[in-house]
Order: sequence, then C-alpha cells, then structure tokens
Amino acid sequence: MKRAGRILAVLCVVAVVVTLYGCGSGDCVTSATQPTVTARATYDGVHKDAVEGFFFLPPLAPDPNSTGAFDPDLAADLKVEIFLLGENGEPTAAPVATFTDTATTNKSEAIRVNTDDEHYIVNFHTRSYDLVDGAIYRIFVRRLDGTQYGFADVKIVTNRKQTKSPKGDTTFALKDGRTLPIKFRVEVGATPPSYDYVFAAKWGSAGSGAGEFNSPHGVGVDADGNVYVADTFNHRIQKFTATGTFIAEWGSYGSGNGQFRRPIGVAVDAHGNVFVTDGYNHRIQKFTSTGTFIAEWGSSGYGNGRFRYPYAVAVDAAGNVYVTEVTNARSQKFNGAGDFIIKWGSYGSGDGEFNGPAGVAVDADGNVYVTDHANDRIQKFTSSGTFLTKWDSYGSGDGQFDGPHGVAVDLHRDVYVADSQNHRIQKFSGTATLITKWGSSGSGDGEFWNPGGVAVDADGSVYVADRGNNRIQKFRPEAP
Repeated sequence: MKRAGRILAVLCVVAVVVTLYGCGSGDCVTSATQPTVTARATYDGVHKDAVEGFFFLPPLAPDPNSTGAFDPDLAADLKVEIFLLGENGEPTAAPVATFTDTATTNKSEAIRVNTDDEHYIVNFHTRSYDLVDGAIYRIFVRRLDGTQYGFADVKIVTNRKQTKSPKGDTTFALKDGRTLPIKFRVEVGATPPSYDYVFAAKWGSAGSGAGEFNSPHGVGVDADGNVYVADTFNHRIQKFTATGTFIAEWGSYGSGNGQFRRPIGVAVDAHGNVFVTDGYNHRIQKFTSTGTFIAEWGSSGYGNGRFRYPYAVAVDAAGNVYVTEVTNARSQKFNGAGDFIIKWGSYGSGDGEFNGPAGVAVDADGNVYVTDHANDRIQKFTSSGTFLTKWDSYGSGDGQFDGPHGVAVDLHRDVYVADSQNHRIQKFSGTATLITKWGSSGSGDGEFWNPGGVAVDADGSVYVADRGNNRIQKFRPEAP
C-alpha cells in the first residue's frame, strides 16, 4: 500500500481518423471493431508549395467485392485512387487523383511492397492536389485488372501550427472550406520509424498566476496541438499552445459546475471536448475547448457510475470515456454523455486487479492500457475490460518500473509511460518491447522530478507534466 498511499496523498494534499472496412474469409470488420489511427500533415521544407501528409494504415482488409486474399506479392500492377466522399457517404463518380505502377512504369509514382513487413508504400511525391481541410476521402487499393483489395476513409486535417505559405514568408491557419495542395505517402501496415527524443521546450514555474503551476498532474493535447494541463492544487485547467504560450484558464476551488477540488486527469476527444477527473468531488466534468461547462457525472460511492477519487481519464476514437479510480481499484467506461457502459478491476496484484491505478490510455484498436502504480506494472485490456497482457518488473533497469504514473499511446500504437519514481519516460511497443527511454532526476532540461501525466500529439511530440518541478516539458522525435 505504500505507493497507493502516495497517490492518495496527492489527492488529499494535492485529426485525421482512418477507418478500415471490409470482410475477409467470412469475418467482417464491424463498426465496433474498426481500427483507427491518427494521421498528420506537416510542412514539407523541400517542396515549397505543398504540405505533406503521412498516413500510417493497418493492413487493408479486403472489400466484400474483392476476389482473392490480400497478397503483398502482387504489388506490381496496382492502382490507388482517392475519391471525395459526398454528404451521402458515397464516393464521387470521378477520383480526385489516381496513381498506378507496373513493372514497366516510371518509378516516380512508386507503388511498391515490402514483402517482409507485408505493407504497401505509396509515394505520391511528384504531384500535389487540392484537398479540402475537414473533408473525408476514400482511398482504394486495387489491381489494374479491377480486383479491389480494400479501402480506407481518411479525414483531411492539416497542421495549423506554423504552416508556411507558398512564398515561405508568412504563416496562416487553414480553416474549413479552404484548399491547400496536399501530398501523401500512404504506408499500409507500416513499421514505424525509430526516433530519439530531444528536448524542445518547457514552460511553467511554481505559483498561481497564468502559466504557473502548483503540482501539475494531467496533460492532454487536442487535434490542433493545443495543450491542456490539470493544475491540481490551483484547482484549475490551463490551456497553452504547443510551444507553451498561455491561452486560457478555467476553474476555481469548489463543487459547483466548472469548479474543482484537485483535478488530476485531463483528456480531449476528436471534437475538442475536454474531460477532467475532479478528484475530491468524485466526478467527471466535460467542457468545450474554451472552458465552457457542458456536463458532469458521478458522485462519491462504489456503484456503477460512482467514484472514489477518480484519477486518470482517456477518450477513444468513438468518444467513449475511460476513468481509473484509486480507492475503488478499477476502471470504468462511459459514453461521451456519461452513461455507464462497463467496469473492471478490484484490489489485488493478480491479472486484471489493481493497486493504485494511476494512468489510462487507449490505442487505435481500442485496447486500454492502465498504469498499475503500486504494483509497478502496465496492464493491457480490450475495450470491454478483458485482460490481455502485462509487463511488470520492479526496479530501475530497462523496462522496469518504480511507481509508473501517466501513460499515452501514439498513432503507431507505441506506449509512453511516465516512470515516476525513476524520473524518466519509457517508450514501448504495444507488445511490451522497450524502444527507448530518456530522463533522470533533476531540474535541468530533459530531467524530471516525479513526472505525472504524459501526452503525444499528432506529430509525435511528447508532453510531460513534470510535477515536482512545476512545469511542462516538450520533446521532439528526431531520427538518430
């Protein structure tokens, strides 16, 4: 109970969405099981007139009209078509763009396959097309003979942060309805690249003024890259740009709507709604991105939909909300309106049991990751709470934990853990393989003192609530 006591002491003192469709071998991908990932669009410094989008898709499932199974060896003689979806959800008659490749064509429009990893790489690097920000497009992968292997729906959302104009000397925010040349590299089932993480920015100091913190715990990021921080002992939420410029704050001490008693966790859904675990009020509060109160649910207790010190919160692609509770040693799942769906967990150290569940995150496939703080481990579940696996080893070595706290998952399904008492961040694959780590105890750049929440934006940058240093630190992925 020592580490669970630490959590209780805190409380007491303290886009683009891609969805695959299709049926193969009689197995359909239903709306409940459609995998989703987040894609990104970033400024391309080589081609001054285009923004390049990176879409990392899981392996395509065949469409019901397909003949034959998905076969990466048939990469030659392929066609990729992009269609705009109309208001009726159907693709337009003519494609926005078409790309083909055969064994004899010029490889400037390369559609190739990696037979080892079984994924296509489609490089659209010679032409740009006007695509509408916020619109949904359907990408078909077919053989030239008309056989259709599968498709994915892609919502185009550009990076609104420091996106350069064709002249390269101004910045602007792309708003819905405007167009901008977009280029694509579509990787189907791609293996994500390996990165080192370098210090990029920091902001905050001890205090109660704008941009100051008193033990920041939770951190969340929206689709536009804005950063939300649960400023726990100041009983408020603060909102910043991705570089730490203060935007807004809301909340004060109390139990009324929009007030808090030690907010801990914060998460943002695809629509920009902000969810906060209001720890000592034993409830969840929901706000707009500007802090306008929308709804609240929960009260002190042990039944369904009630809480005893709700701690962390996460939202999946469908808008379902997951909450961990310290005293009740469980996770609860709700829809976005707060209606109870399911719960799992009880006190203990067995599979599916918890001792101080601190962090929660959901990957693109709906798998749920919980940091089991006092058991020094991570547990992985299905979206309905079925235990899948765990990685649990106490210590300070690679892949070991001492009081893990926050957890986040990126678009590649890689898992980031704030290893709090080891004063570091560890990054794993979704199957528990250690990828990298960084940090040590201290107050310098890249050092931590009991890091709490962690979040990853669409560009892969990592934000850490450095609790003991009363600041937020940002790290940028960089190819080694």
